[in-house]
Amino acid sequence: MDAVVLAHALETLNRIGKNTDAAGTNNVFAYLKALATYVDELESRIGVNGTAAGTSTVFAHLQRIFEAVDTLESDTALIKSYTDGIEARTNLIGNTSDGAGTGSIFARLAQIAGYTDTVESVLGSVNTNVNTINSKIGTSSDAAGTGTLFAHLARIYSAVDQVEGYTDGIEARTNLIGNTTDGAGTGSIFARLAQIAGYVDTLESTAGAINNTVNTINTNVNNIGGRGTRYGSFSTMIGNGSWATALNVTGKGKLESIVFRVTSGSSSGWTSIRITVDGQSMGQYSTGSSNNTYWHRPIFDTRQVVQGGGAGPNFQAQVAEFKSSLLIEIQTSATTIQGNVAYTYSI
Repeated sequence: MDAVVLAHALETLNRIGKNTDAAGTNNVFAYLKALATYVDELESRIGVNGTAAGTSTVFAHLQRIFEAVDTLESDTALIKSYTDGIEARTNLIGNTSDGAGTGSIFARLAQIAGYTDTVESVLGSVNTNVNTINSKIGTSSDAAGTGTLFAHLARIYSAVDQVEGYTDGIEARTNLIGNTTDGAGTGSIFARLAQIAGYVDTLESTAGAINNTVNTINTNVNNIGGRGTRYGSFSTMIGNGSWATALNVTGKGKLESIVFRVTSGSSSGWTSIRITVDGQSMGQYSTGSSNNTYWHRPIFDTRQVVQGGGAGPNFQAQVAEFKSSLLIEIQTSATTIQGNVAYTYSI
């Protein structure tokens, strides 16, 4: 192999770089590997000097030729045929000016050189893209922000730490709530509620006991009777058709006196009262529309009304004893009329 071929081979090897790629893959080194295979095959076919005569290699053929020349010097035609074969194989090497292709070794080398240029161009673009990707990824030391992927991650980590802080705070407050099974105490809200529930239970029990005591006292007072005189009055503008409760007493006692009148509104309005003793009606009494602002008092026996003076209650005592209940109700002729009832009773 002459010096020019070697120079081109060295130049190609420098452009390719590593020579570890296997033959058959689509890159420069693969093609060189394939070329090396071709060369090895060519060398194998050419053989080495001293090879025994035969047909496996060129030198075997030459040895065979030499032996034939020695034995058959007159057979030049046979020698020429071998020479032509060698020349044809020599033409496979080609020239340094051969264009890219597969017609010769130099043509193949030119083709490989073109592939190398393409690979270098692609690698340049890949390198540019890699640099761009690296700049977008950044480094693990990037501060939190939006400039790089690591900056975004740092920002996310910071937010996660903040959320964890909030979560810890919520968890602490959640622990203050406690559970529905917490016993009475002050360690949690449910514990305090259990404590309050206990207080309420105690209060309910105490209130029940007090109520029982009060009922007992009321029963005793009702049984005794006449232990106190009470005075009262009641005013309303309830209107006709409805009754307002002026007094409702449960127990034993006496209605000692009662009067009623119109206290304001139309001069033609009226006020009525209704009295019920131990569930039995004692009658319904009305002032009428004449002198309605004077005090009036009922007479239970005759179911009549006695008119008193206008300056104040003026009546004789009316006694109505009750054993279980007393109910006094009042009504007016319209919602613009105000009626009033005054009474005295003892229990």
